[in-house]
Amino acid sequence: MMDDQILSVNVLRGINLRVPSGYSAASFETYVIIEFPYPPETPQTARTRYGIGSTIAEYSDSLHKFHIKRTDGKFKRLMSRKELKLSIFYRVGFLRSDRQLGIASIKLAPLEQTSTIHETIDIFENDHKKKAEGKLEVKIRIKEALGSIKSSEVSLQRWLVIDHFEENSNNPKLSTSKSPSTAPSINAISRLIPTSDALGLLAINLANNLNNNKDNDDDHAVVDSSTTESNNNNRPNNQQSVGYQSIKVLKYEADLLEQQIEQLEDHLTKEQIDQLRIKHQTLVKQSDDIVASLRHGGKQVIQEHVRSLEQLMEHYNKESDEYRQRNEIKKADMFLHKKDLVAQEIETFTTNQLELNSSRNTLLCLSQYSVCLTAGCLSEKNKWRENLMNLYARISLCRTINRSLDYFACLSRIRKYGLGQNDSLSSHINRLLTLVGNLCDFVYYPAECIAWLCEANVFGINRSSRPFRLVSLICWLSNIVISIIKNTIQLIKYKKLLKAERNKDGNSKEIRSPMVPLSEMYKCMLTLLNNFCFFLLCIHWLAIPKFLWSGKLPVFMVGLCGTLATICNIVKMAL
Repeated sequence: MMDDQILSVNVLRGINLRVPSGYSAASFETYVIIEFPYPPETPQTARTRYGIGSTIAEYSDSLHKFHIKRTDGKFKRLMSRKELKLSIFYRVGFLRSDRQLGIASIKLAPLEQTSTIHETIDIFENDHKKKAEGKLEVKIRIKEALGSIKSSEVSLQRWLVIDHFEENSNNPKLSTSKSPSTAPSINAISRLIPTSDALGLLAINLANNLNNNKDNDDDHAVVDSSTTESNNNNRPNNQQSVGYQSIKVLKYEADLLEQQIEQLEDHLTKEQIDQLRIKHQTLVKQSDDIVASLRHGGKQVIQEHVRSLEQLMEHYNKESDEYRQRNEIKKADMFLHKKDLVAQEIETFTTNQLELNSSRNTLLCLSQYSVCLTAGCLSEKNKWRENLMNLYARISLCRTINRSLDYFACLSRIRKYGLGQNDSLSSHINRLLTLVGNLCDFVYYPAECIAWLCEANVFGINRSSRPFRLVSLICWLSNIVISIIKNTIQLIKYKKLLKAERNKDGNSKEIRSPMVPLSEMYKCMLTLLNNFCFFLLCIHWLAIPKFLWSGKLPVFMVGLCGTLATICNIVKMAL
């Protein structure tokens, strides 16, 4: 149930937004910054997620809560005079600051008489309101109108009619006399198994029965939630039959259920809302119990949890395929999103030494190539150039030693993957590329380590490191090519998903897919740029006569490619 001291603002969508010259209307990305004028000294602010398009820009998951104090006289004066300010910004481009598209505002005074304001307001070019530049659909809610009597003051009296209602709900005569279009009784709700499927379906039925003309934004917020993922409880692949739970999925379902409670609060009775709240608390408790058991269970419990998550991810993948075959794209996307959440959780628990060393290696890499880039900017006669190149060689040696420590962690990862028999979620091409990449990693680390020992004269003065260095570079080059192929395939896949999302009917009231692949597309592009830079360097270091640009890159170009590749890595980690 909504808190008495909370005001919620939901920015639903932008309509007919102005598109600046040079931008495509289909790929135009905007977001809204909300400024609530209380308290006046430090107004509260919030920001929505990105919406794509200009005709209809949907801002998904844009429900924001602001703290209020109903008994404060200053607050009441502000609400009668001030407005809620909404600033619309659009994304300019990579590594460039966003620009303001327009400003909109909505008066808060009507909250004296009503608990909900749902309006479509004009967007103006600036505060002076010279010219309208589109519209913005906004919904503002508080628990009770500011001018009304609080429910806490009324609830001090005993209402015997509630007890009388509970007694009559057990009477079969009364229950049979009900119209089939009315909502289920409280007694019927109490008999339900407290699962997210049952309560979510109940919430939809109650909402539809109580008010068939309810607003579409309330409607699709319920339908899109995880609680409607299995409307047919007789299906053999039901999630409950799997028996495994994911911490991230439980939190995701709890958040969606909380949104349902807020949106259905005006359409359900207090007892019905309480049942939904009990389910929400159950989901949160399940998540907390799993976290507590993992903290105290040790390594074996974590390994068992990871194995169960892998089976759960496979289950979600099968469910997604089944819904997609039935052309239920919305539910298929929801299961894909859950599968991604489970994959993220597995990645969190399987963090190995290779990943722990990645930040240290990135810092060394940035230092090494920055020094090389600086040396390349100096003339060959400058004494600092030689000093910087010596420092470059020392840092390169440090990176070699740091990578040699990763070999055992790499072996553990390769052994766990095996021949990919457990990787049923990847395509055959992706699995084959992973196997070849693992083989290259298996050879690369010892070859580089032996080459380093030969250069240190550990095996004798006359022992050449060239064969081992050449093998390690060929393995590295193979891994780069494999990474380019895999990321290109992934980028094409994300572009198709994004294109399908943008081609949806602009007047559709459906919520956008939870899998918006923009950030993943950026990561793929950054990885490809990183691979291209290191591909240039790898060919150069092969030092094979008359082979492409092998051994021909100047010091400045080596430093530039290495620095650019490292910056791509850092930006990708930050996304």
